Amino acid sequence: LELSADGDGAANRLQVAHAGFADVVVWNPGPARCAALPDMPPDGYRHMVCIESARIVQPVVLVPGQSWSGTQQLRRLAADRSPAAG
Repeated sequence: LELSADGDGAANRLQVAHAGFADVVVWNPGPARCAALPDMPPDGYRHMVCIESARIVQPVVLVPGQSWSGTQQLRRLAADRSPAAG
């Protein structure tokens, strides 16, 4: 999965690779929730995004003694600064 955002006039791209997950959740706390978080400045939501690999549609159900593992890797890709990009 590749995500992109235009924040500073250039496309900021991020590659999300994961194993064991079928879904990806992208979210931001927004101004109200961010203001209530003690470890973030009030406008911190403007400079962050949470990206979480997940199993939403088909959750993993474990019985005692079973185990499960999954991995997520985020990689920042080179920003495309060409005028034709977008």
